[in-house]
Amino acid sequence: GVGGQEAALFAGELYEMYERFAESHGWRFELEHYSEATAGGLQSATVRISDGDGGGVGTSSGGGGFEGDVAEGPYGWLRFESGVHRVQRIPETEKKGRMQTSGAAVVVLPVAVESDLVLGKGDLRVDISKKSSGPGGQSVNASFQAIRITHLPTGMSAFCASSQSQAENRVRAMEMLRTRLLDQQTSARTSFERSERKEQRGTGDRSEKIRTYNFQRDEVIDHRLGKGAVAAG
Repeated sequence: GVGGQEAALFAGELYEMYERFAESHGWRFELEHYSEATAGGLQSATVRISDGDGGGVGTSSGGGGFEGDVAEGPYGWLRFESGVHRVQRIPETEKKGRMQTSGAAVVVLPVAVESDLVLGKGDLRVDISKKSSGPGGQSVNASFQAIRITHLPTGMSAFCASSQSQAENRVRAMEMLRTRLLDQQTSARTSFERSERKEQRGTGDRSEKIRTYNFQRDEVIDHRLGKGAVAAG
């Protein structure tokens, strides 16, 4: 997020918004990574949203892969959420009643499946680390569960410790790594795709906004729809 504590709080609200949206559609909302901000709110998060048929989307990081029909399922619904979401409101901590502008970046990617990208065993390094399970994080009660898989040719890695099962963490970490690698390869195919991915990730700057949520006027503005496209709440 951009805007300090207020941005972290807004990012947390966006997280809850997508979680509720997924629940309303009967989708699975699985947390991969969640980093809470120091003063509350959300610093960063990665979730996997999937339907009952296994089609999934990673968002922060449909249709079961990068190919095929993406018009239906989670990715078809959420792919246009990628970009910077801006909020304008008076923070609860603001004593003088001044409005503040903050932002949070969202990136939505379709989940890659094994057939999308073949990875050689010699190109991967798997690190298994301890995850304390006892009171106070006592090492005597620690178990080896957290998994980090690194793709040696690129240096890209994925980490997962969301499950109590080492096997499940390994599968999920591999899924995340494959998704990121395939996204990187797909983006490098044409200059158009490279530009599209850059626009999605951006720098987190507020000027790259796709939507503004103005609490004082009780309205939402989607900047991709042109002037006058306002939804009042």
